[in-house]
Amino acid sequence: AIAHAAFTLAMVEYCRNTEKPHPGFVVMDSPLLAYREPEPGEEDLSQTNLKEHFFDYLKTWTDRQVIIIENVDPPPELVQADFTTFFSASSIGRAGFFPPLAT
Repeated sequence: AIAHAAFTLAMVEYCRNTEKPHPGFVVMDSPLLAYREPEPGEEDLSQTNLKEHFFDYLKTWTDRQVIIIENVDPPPELVQADFTTFFSASSIGRAGFFPPLAT
């Protein structure tokens, strides 16, 4: 899933840098759910903080939109950012992607 997310984001970057057509947004379903931090010594990738770097990279996008449907919580500073809409069944964020119908 993380490789697919990296490819998708790279494709958006490529289209932007080469002025190819792209709608300017991507939707990703659970790009970080299956990722687990490697054990120390395992391919020497432990402590890489991939999840944090993933969200830090997306914070640099000011002219594109990323919709992430994820089952892991993003970093707290990202949830509270002005450019983020957090959807949740709890009291944090909106209750759903589509606003409720007015009654």
